[in-house]
Amino acid sequence: MKGLLKGLIILLVVGMMAAGAGAYWLHGKVTSLLEQPLSVLDEEHHFVVDKGMSTRGVLRRLQRQGISDEIPWAWVGFGRLNEADWRWLALRLHERSGGQLPVVKVGEYRVESGWGLLELLEHLASGKVITYPVTVPEGLRVDEICKKLGESPLFDYKTLRTATRSAEFADGLGLPKLPAQIANHPQAERFEGWLFPTRYDLPKGTTERKMLEIMVRQTQAVLARPEIQEGMRRHGWKETTVLKLASVVEKETAAPSERPEISAVFHNRLRLGMKLQTDPTIIYGLVDYRGDIRRRDILNPHPWNLYVHHGLPVTPIAAPGAEAIRAAVTPNVSRNLYFVSRNDRTHEFCPTLRCHNRAVRKWQIEYFRKKRSGR
Repeated sequence: MKGLLKGLIILLVVGMMAAGAGAYWLHGKVTSLLEQPLSVLDEEHHFVVDKGMSTRGVLRRLQRQGISDEIPWAWVGFGRLNEADWRWLALRLHERSGGQLPVVKVGEYRVESGWGLLELLEHLASGKVITYPVTVPEGLRVDEICKKLGESPLFDYKTLRTATRSAEFADGLGLPKLPAQIANHPQAERFEGWLFPTRYDLPKGTTERKMLEIMVRQTQAVLARPEIQEGMRRHGWKETTVLKLASVVEKETAAPSERPEISAVFHNRLRLGMKLQTDPTIIYGLVDYRGDIRRRDILNPHPWNLYVHHGLPVTPIAAPGAEAIRAAVTPNVSRNLYFVSRNDRTHEFCPTLRCHNRAVRKWQIEYFRKKRSGR
């Protein structure tokens, strides 16, 4: 009897030792998963963390996408646990030993070959998401901007246009209401002039409304710059007034160096009570514009036509950039009242009508006569 008891005790001790050794072996195998390189496809791989996704959810998606390799020993006595479960267990052991578990953030990330699990999770917690560049040039109108944004895989043109026509959305962004006389005009746009033109680097998931808000906030930030605010105070202008003139300046010249001089011409005309007589304001209000300004277009009394009306246009006519906004409030000191295109993206400026008529004859009449004749 004593021999049997002794044998049982020995078997129990040996079993406990074996179990301990097995547990030690298993613990080492599990914790090694934290540093073991994950499998990544040959081409660049993108991984998306969805809103509300937990760390365990990330592990399951890694497994489904083939980023986490199979674990050869994972079947040992634990057939119900899959690769994601084993990696979750490794993270829990890491946490119990005093380690920190990264908190993943929503977004799309690049996954590089050779990363370990902790390195991958730290990257997913960094917020360094993939961004997509979208460039909006200066001088575009709201509809043109929406079409430009719609070329990106991030945005839908129709959704953008629905948002720009939402009075509630415009109110929420603090945009001024349209003047009563144009409230129902087909060309009237509350967002006109407020969608800042520049390059934006945007993560996947940026909504159309969020994009428009970003652009409006950028315009508001430019208008809030000290030198712009000082210019507004000097002229007694509101933000919308600045954008009206800035949009005309933007549309009138493609040469950045000319913007302050173009602005000076318009400031001088406004001071003398002269009409601005600028072609882009004719074009803006035409529903059927086809590339040429006709005499009846010049005489068209639509609200933006500054050949008919005095002062600035009733609303901005395009999206001005920062330099056009600056030029609107800080024009050159100049006596010029006229300018005419040299047909090379620059203009000749004149202080008198006599000078201007000579420039028109040179750069419009004679220039195109010679061009037609092949000289």
